[in-house]
Amino acid sequence: MSWDAEIRIARETAAFACRLAVRVRAALMPSDRADKSDRSPVTVADFGVQALISLDLASAFPNDPIMAEEDAAGLEGGGQAAGLRSRVVESVQWLRPDLGENRIVQAIGRCGATAGLKGRCWCLDPIDGTKGFIRGGQYALALSLLVDGRPVIGVMACPNLPAGDPGQTGRIYTAVLNRGARVGPLDGRPDTPIKARASDHPAGVLFCESVESEHVSHKRMDRVRQAFGASQPPLRMDSQCKYGLVADGRAGVYLRVPLETGHREKPWDHAAGALIVQEAGGRVTDLHGRPLDFSTGQNLTRNFGIIAAAASIHDRVLQAFRQTL
Repeated sequence: MSWDAEIRIARETAAFACRLAVRVRAALMPSDRADKSDRSPVTVADFGVQALISLDLASAFPNDPIMAEEDAAGLEGGGQAAGLRSRVVESVQWLRPDLGENRIVQAIGRCGATAGLKGRCWCLDPIDGTKGFIRGGQYALALSLLVDGRPVIGVMACPNLPAGDPGQTGRIYTAVLNRGARVGPLDGRPDTPIKARASDHPAGVLFCESVESEHVSHKRMDRVRQAFGASQPPLRMDSQCKYGLVADGRAGVYLRVPLETGHREKPWDHAAGALIVQEAGGRVTDLHGRPLDFSTGQNLTRNFGIIAAAASIHDRVLQAFRQTL
């Protein structure tokens, strides 16, 4: 299949929803965020972006389920939830004044699907890297289409990521299975093909890793870099933007070593970025060298950790990790 309609609509809705995220971030107030049951933050932008993208996908592909990170239950009730709900509605109506509160909340709530081995399912992280979003760092709107448990399109919009021209920010990455990966500005100007690549000399390879240490071991990743022979300090960054830097050759490796052996990744944190790196000619596996398996619902139960790297050095990174065991 060509997936022309899917990639066009996914790119358009992600770029459109970025306008909401940028506006919310520019005037972010303490009342614009809350903590979920797992103590991770959620903001007006997380809910608002999810509503906009859910509505666009429902209009274009009414039979397709959506699996997304946020749950409309966080907007139910009074008190803080009522205030957050009001701000979400206001932010969405800034772009879509035709929508009422019930329709907006319903759009958020319809995103509770679970991907499996059969059929189509959209996979969305409306604000990937919410802590980065809050602190004014990197974040991404990540959207992919899974078919029979495999990503076939990926879109990743990164409003704060530096562009090719000095002083410019905002990049949108796209990929279609077997058709390569591209990157371009968020304003709709033409995009260009990208290629994952890395220095042939280990000392010159730049590693990316997460800022937060709640789920990953920075010490363990330091040992992997040392075993590999990298001399540069790691670039720590929130969100799937790290996949983008590997895909366009600005970094050689994205490494994720969880703190706990029982930790499992969420599909919306990796599906879009992994496809973009792979279609750019890179390679993405877990820490055991296994391909990422997105057919196992809302957790990657068959995988542990992440190595996304230029194909020429992926095996050397994997071997460096094994040396730290």
